Amino acid sequence: MRYISLAVLLASTGLLVWFYAGERDSGAATEALPDYTVASRATVPDLGVVGEVLVPGANRDLPDREELFRAIAAAEGLTVAFYFSTEAAIDAHRAAARTAVQLEALRTGFLGRLTRDEFTSGEALYP
Repeated sequence: MRYISLAVLLASTGLLVWFYAGERDSGAATEALPDYTVASRATVPDLGVVGEVLVPGANRDLPDREELFRAIAAAEGLTVAFYFSTEAAIDAHRAAARTAVQLEALRTGFLGRLTRDEFTSGEALYP
């Protein structure tokens, strides 16, 4: 009987530890991320992995925007990331020369940039 009690104790303790550890590493932070799409990704010498991230429906008033963008960059393995709310802003970002319409798309749709842990807001670059 003593061995059965010991086996039950070990099994229940193991399940408790497994459940607790599973909760901590369950990706709960990933679930808190909004829907987003990595529109482009490239490995660039001396910069690392650079990407453009589309976060539809987001805006510059998004609470905890910097922390959210850091979480996305970490989840995607990006060392440099540009964040946009519209595809028009992504297209304007890629343009070699920008028209007035494209500059307006950047003013309304460019959310920010994360470069090697340094965040720059969209309004700082395109007020």
